[in-house]
Amino acid sequence: MPLIKILLAVIRNIMLPLNKLTLTLLIVFFCLTQCKSPSNEIIDAFKTADSSLSQARNYLINSINGIYLYIDSNRNTHLMYALNADSIYYTVKDIYNYLDSLRDVLKSKDESGENIDPATNMFIKSATGDTLFQKLSAVYNNAYSSLIDKSKKGELDGALATIGDIQVDKNWKKKYFEMMPTFAAMTILSSLQNDCINAATITLRDIKEHMKP
Repeated sequence: MPLIKILLAVIRNIMLPLNKLTLTLLIVFFCLTQCKSPSNEIIDAFKTADSSLSQARNYLINSINGIYLYIDSNRNTHLMYALNADSIYYTVKDIYNYLDSLRDVLKSKDESGENIDPATNMFIKSATGDTLFQKLSAVYNNAYSSLIDKSKKGELDGALATIGDIQVDKNWKKKYFEMMPTFAAMTILSSLQNDCINAATITLRDIKEHMKP
């Protein structure tokens, strides 16, 4: 099967965890080394994937807002649980807004989405990558420390698999962002947003369940 067809087939399954997305992006990189610019098919496929991630993210963020509202309204009778919820909720809210801002900056620097310089400059050649690492680490640590029912750790492990890999991979910035086209870098940021929100959903639901009479 031609490489372009394999690439498109993988991209269309981009709702899979980000470690699957990494394989996709490696294929993209290979394609880009063989031609001067990605085809319209590839760009459109990534835009479709990013749109799907955005729709899922909107649903998930509404979900955690609703769960947190319940927890907050019962704060007086379950203060310790509420404080745990505060920790993960506001940590994820912070990185959610931060990743949105990074996507906006990338888009402002490259509306075509094809340039490989903006992502490299942002994450490899500036402190942005280190800041992102710190915020991802905060989500990772808060999600686990706020989880009450440890039998749900496996579910949380799945949601945080990519962020967990980033914690121990010294070359993660190069792996995900070096010479990466803007449209691919923006999709990675979208997927990281979803990973963070998924983790918060698991932890907040767990807290809510323990607060119920």
